[in-house]
Amino acid sequence: MQVAIEDQGDLKRKLTITIPQNQVKAAYDKVYSSLKGQVKVKGFRPGKMPQQLMEKRFKKYMSEEAMETLVPEYYQKAIEQENLTPAIQPHFDDLRIDKKKPLTFTATVEVWPEVQLPDFSKFTLEKKEVKITEEELKAQQNQHLEKYATYEPKESAAEEGDRILLSFEAHTEDNQDVSQPNHFYILGSKQFIPEFEEALQGLKAGEEKEFDALLPADHPREEYRSKKTHFKVTAQGVDTRILPEVDETFLKNFSGRAATPEEFTEMVKKEVTEIKEQKIAADYRTELRKQLNEILDFPVPESLLEQETEHFKQDLTQQKKTDNLEENAKAEALSQLRLGRFIYLMQEKEKIEIDPNNIYNRFMLNAQMLGLNPSELIQSDHGRRFYEDTRHMVTEEAILDHIANKVLNP
Repeated sequence: MQVAIEDQGDLKRKLTITIPQNQVKAAYDKVYSSLKGQVKVKGFRPGKMPQQLMEKRFKKYMSEEAMETLVPEYYQKAIEQENLTPAIQPHFDDLRIDKKKPLTFTATVEVWPEVQLPDFSKFTLEKKEVKITEEELKAQQNQHLEKYATYEPKESAAEEGDRILLSFEAHTEDNQDVSQPNHFYILGSKQFIPEFEEALQGLKAGEEKEFDALLPADHPREEYRSKKTHFKVTAQGVDTRILPEVDETFLKNFSGRAATPEEFTEMVKKEVTEIKEQKIAADYRTELRKQLNEILDFPVPESLLEQETEHFKQDLTQQKKTDNLEENAKAEALSQLRLGRFIYLMQEKEKIEIDPNNIYNRFMLNAQMLGLNPSELIQSDHGRRFYEDTRHMVTEEAILDHIANKVLNP
């Protein structure tokens, strides 16, 4: 095999690859061997049609099959021989094959440049210790208690933590109906806009209240966003929350984790500690991404940059961040492509294995948070892309955690 490389600039390379004639003939022979038992031609017993006649009768098919065998194989050999790292799929030209001649074709491809990975000493992180307050422990404990809370009707005014059965009539300034009947709401949960929370404070069963408020700018339905709306709210019932005691009955809900009040307290402390550790790890990753954005300064393939820029333009447009759209999208794309390449090279260099179970568990969690069935999702093209995005995310976090550990514990 002969390979000639033309540097066309901007990380674009044109390879001219010549495959020896004996390999071309061998490819034809292989196609003939696989085809002869499948075709039935009048005058010949199955498998007995001469190769020369078959090549004449099935010329187009055999030439295409031979090329589909040869071109990818020898392209890959050429890439490995020349130590190139393709960033995109190649564009092939001059695909004309003749069994009696060597096959010469071209492959134009964009490649990744050689990247000098920064030493761990280039990064700086301030070590953070886990500090837990009594308020945080109490809040975590209350999350468990609230999950098993019961409610009893009350006649007095609604307070934070009470459950209100409410209905409301509501119309936007352009007269769109956003009313909702029979909705349970925990006062203080902050799932509604602040004006709504404030209006519900102090309501008793059977009372009504009218007020105006702006719907949020990120409302799920675009036609309602930032619309001034008039509300008329009726509290149909108010229930007070009764938290359970940490007793034998309650602890049955934590079988294997906590059998006594003391073990329940330790369990809660462990949970808060893990939450804090995860937050600190996320802070380290955020800081490392920021530093990498300043450190990494290598060119990226133009076609990849264009694709990624379009992706970020769509994201920024959806977020209503359209000022300097092209410039900002390109900057984001460049940063992400450099980071992605860095993560890939660092994983190879440090030989970091990613547990497939961690990827699938994260995929399942993300799918469930979106209300999707993971088993069904993974069977679609969208689901497989979603899985790949998850794999990239888990891998990036693992590599950045590895760097953080090296920086903090040299």
